[in-house]
Amino acid sequence: MSRFDSRSTARLLFVAITVACAPAAAGPPGPPTSGMRSTGAKASDTPPPASKGWPHKVLTGSGVNCARDPQPTEVIVFADGNFSGKCAVLVAGFYPYATNFLVGNDAMSAIKVGSAVRARVFKDAGYGGGWTIYGPGTASGGLGPWNDVISSIRVEPASRHETCDDVQEGEIALYENAGFAGDCVVLTADDSYASADIMGIQNDSISSIKNNSSRRLVPYWNASFDISGPSVGPHTSVDNLPGHHGLTTGMNDHISSIQMVTP
Repeated sequence: MSRFDSRSTARLLFVAITVACAPAAAGPPGPPTSGMRSTGAKASDTPPPASKGWPHKVLTGSGVNCARDPQPTEVIVFADGNFSGKCAVLVAGFYPYATNFLVGNDAMSAIKVGSAVRARVFKDAGYGGGWTIYGPGTASGGLGPWNDVISSIRVEPASRHETCDDVQEGEIALYENAGFAGDCVVLTADDSYASADIMGIQNDSISSIKNNSSRRLVPYWNASFDISGPSVGPHTSVDNLPGHHGLTTGMNDHISSIQMVTP
């Protein structure tokens, strides 16, 4: 549920949004704008996936045959150091809670990352708190300051930029901070997203958006498309969502679901 859940505010005047209408352009890869990055092998030369956006299903890992090295598109996590104890195989997608990646909340102590993916791990459930990235090819038998603190994970394609600055036609990108910075995720514009878990980014955290599609992006205060705000038009980028101004109410840090609709 969003931090704001009073339907009465739906009658308040929203502040007018001035947006810069320009296609979202791809840029060169760069380091994460938030969090820490662990050392790993260079990204694979695997071409971008044919489907739009990052793989975005909420998944549960598999504890079968996990005490091994990963395939290129797999991440294997371990409860104990030196790749021992309870383990789970994760494929590209979203793991918002410890129940999704099986080894326990605040219990992960080692990780192996396949050559075609990266693991973005978070201190809090639902992609919250501080985060770091384990790059493709990483094999870390001890996680140092990240030992026994991880509560959610995204497994992302290594062929796509960590900073989400390579948004392609038919995709949207959601960013934690204004100016297209901080944690981010790239999704297909062909789907709608009824909760933050499905969007793949912390609830009530979105501060900037790129919509590089022919559809209109409608943000909602609450999950399940409840109480809409000002929409983001086709092929439009908003680098700073409006906040509170007097009696009006903005959408910055208040988005809990998103619907993509045909204009």
